[in-house]
Amino acid sequence: MEGEVQRAVEQAAQQMADRRSFLRKAAVGVAGGGM
Repeated sequence: MEGEVQRAVEQAAQQMADRRSFLRKAAVGVAGGGM
């Protein structure tokens, strides 16, 4: 049971990190006129 919770937390953290890097790339693209 504990392992499942740990995995879920790690997955959520990974998704948040992915979203953050995606938003950063999008912001850089907009700032650089790359859209």
